Amino acid sequence: MPRSGSNGAGGARPLEWTAAAAILLVPLAAVMLRCGFADAVPWVVPSRTPWIMAPLPVSAELRQWGEVEVPATRFETRFVPEAFAPGSMLRVRALGEARVWIDGVEVAVFAPPAGRGHAAGSVPLAGQGPGVPLNLSVDVRNAHGPGLLALTSVGVTPPMGTGVRPSDWLARVAGGAAAPAVPADDTRPNPRSFGVETPREAVVRKSDTLLALFVAGALAFWLVRRRFGGRAGRGVALAVPLLATLAWLGPLAARVLRISPRVGFDARHHVAYVDQLLATGLLPAPTDGWSTYHPPLFYALAAGVQRLGLGDVGLKALPLLAGLGSVWIAWWLARRLFPEAPERAGLAA
Repeated sequence: MPRSGSNGAGGARPLEWTAAAAILLVPLAAVMLRCGFADAVPWVVPSRTPWIMAPLPVSAELRQWGEVEVPATRFETRFVPEAFAPGSMLRVRALGEARVWIDGVEVAVFAPPAGRGHAAGSVPLAGQGPGVPLNLSVDVRNAHGPGLLALTSVGVTPPMGTGVRPSDWLARVAGGAAAPAVPADDTRPNPRSFGVETPREAVVRKSDTLLALFVAGALAFWLVRRRFGGRAGRGVALAVPLLATLAWLGPLAARVLRISPRVGFDARHHVAYVDQLLATGLLPAPTDGWSTYHPPLFYALAAGVQRLGLGDVGLKALPLLAGLGSVWIAWWLARRLFPEAPERAGLAA
């Protein structure tokens, strides 16, 4: 008969594994659901009308920063319909507000329901005649990203739209030069990335060092498992986060706390995020600043620390303690998931 203690521990293992899986999968599922039902997130589905965009170069700069009005992206095309079926129309979908013009006359305005996200509608073509050239323009204004357009015809021969040949559309931004539109794509590389070392090139360059560290880590792990076991192994596993704590709160803290929170890449933008929360008490939109697209939890905690009057020391101590907390959380989770292998807790820490 198994002892009650071991039976209880064995019974808890499936629950712990389930909790660990939930910690990983639930946030991912929440993000997917949020994106799936958010109008501001355009999903490009091959079976639907493709989106097109102006051929703007990929850049990390905020294009609309400081603009008083949202610049319009104008899409233009000219086609000659051969025939119209009863009820023929244009179905328009835009990321942002859309204004539709036919032969220089504004015929429809479609606005996103909540002021941002997708706008959609239909434009009847009852008054158009076959064989007569039709000049179509659509102005898209999107304050939260690029202006995108997806348009298709219903009952028009030959069919026209953004999915027939995207290059048949000309696109211009804020009255600039017109250029053939391109399929909307957020996976294009930034041209500046070609001037720096790629991760693969860095791995190849440092392969000797990485291989040596891997071998040293594997050897140390094997020696710990071979020489230490039982209580001794648990002691060695506990020593790792304790040594990390001494290093974290000792020389690392002494150096970090001497550095201003406004020093470093994007540092002043992160501090501006905290200052904005303190001043308004409201979460900013992702386009309100350089760093305001980041999740708000850390910045809200930093604003709370600032309200306590801890100043720059509080701003620096918060990420320092968060990093130390990650060490102990990793150690604790590994100890709970692998109680029979304490050396794994030390490795996780």
